[in-house]
Amino acid sequence: PQQATRNYLMNCINFKLWQRCVGTLLAAASIAQVVAQEASLDMPQAIPQTVSHYDFDVLLNDKVIGEHIFVVTDFNATLQTVVGAADYRVKFLGVEVFRYQHHHNERWERGCLSDYEARTETRGELTTIIVESSPERYLVKTNSNTQTHRRADVPCLWSYAYWRPEISNQRSLMNGQTGALKPVTISETRDLRDSPAGLHALNISLDSVDGAPLVVRFDDQGRWAGLEVQVSENRQLVYRRRN
Repeated sequence: PQQATRNYLMNCINFKLWQRCVGTLLAAASIAQVVAQEASLDMPQAIPQTVSHYDFDVLLNDKVIGEHIFVVTDFNATLQTVVGAADYRVKFLGVEVFRYQHHHNERWERGCLSDYEARTETRGELTTIIVESSPERYLVKTNSNTQTHRRADVPCLWSYAYWRPEISNQRSLMNGQTGALKPVTISETRDLRDSPAGLHALNISLDSVDGAPLVVRFDDQGRWAGLEVQVSENRQLVYRRRN
């Protein structure tokens, strides 16, 4: 199923795709069904230069509750696309009490987010977001709201693109589910005592009341390896890479 999911997502990169939800976080059949029904971003027809897969188990308090899969394609030095899908399910006494599905499609040009579409369903409530760019502005459309960011104010829009090392230079990031643009403070530590061998960590603190601090892990080759976020006093959400 994992290989079938990868193949499907890769095929989708060459077609017009579709929509969205995390900051916070799939069976192959589930991904294929949703992605096949959506349509929108114009994907480039150029030949990919490199394709990177990031397949994560998602854990809540050390228990696997789902997964998040990313396919990142670099077409050249200035163009990158991302297709991803997440599915979390929490059960209590065998009864599903929480479900989260997030599907996102992105295009990055010259290091900045150019187009973004995402679709998120949380506890049966659907939210969508579309980001469009022009030389003058970014247009962020959500279910019931449209925001405009002038390029003079936001010259280079970023989402939580943990796979891009340049994230450490950002001072604000867009929530991929709500479209809200939040200031962030980022500090990098390469030798944390609590980091697994061969990993270093990037600590991301959100400068907002509702923001939970994140720890983003990278392996010794600088490749995104996972993340940790304390979603409540006694609940920790963890992304653990499995490939």
